[in-house]
Amino acid sequence: TNMAAPELPALAVALQEMFAGTFAGAGQGDYPTINPFAYKEEVVFTAVPTRPVIAYTQRTKHPESGRPMHAESGFLSVRGDTVILSLSQSTGMTEMDEGTYDAASRTLRLKSTNVSRAGGNKPPTVTDVERTWTLSEDGNTLSYVVVSSGRGTFNPMDACLEQVASTNNDVLR
Repeated sequence: TNMAAPELPALAVALQEMFAGTFAGAGQGDYPTINPFAYKEEVVFTAVPTRPVIAYTQRTKHPESGRPMHAESGFLSVRGDTVILSLSQSTGMTEMDEGTYDAASRTLRLKSTNVSRAGGNKPPTVTDVERTWTLSEDGNTLSYVVVSSGRGTFNPMDACLEQVASTNNDVLR
């Protein structure tokens, strides 16, 4: 028997159409325990067309040496009007974030509901994370800010990335 693909919620379709693709560029980081730093970054959003899900990967590297600096991966999913981000970072930290998407400003705002860390990690211990991703009107520029707290509030990541691959090349089948 042929089973038709389930109809996806409108919010999931909108997010898949807008964010699916590869974005790359430069960013800056600032943590309380080290000097501010620059990095190069690639973010990939991969739509899963039969599910209300987008796979997410992020990789950073040193702008001069090319040495890997950080990586995280996970999934954006939709439950009703809520967007959920579940991810794991190379630092041993995992996050569950929830938030909303504002179509008028093309902005996704997420706040952690759970942050866990592997034992033995150095301070500062992150206890809360807020992520704001904004896509430009033409869909070619992704800007984001990450704000964390633990021992005070700090802004560890801030970047503006250009789309380098379209949605057509980044869809899981």
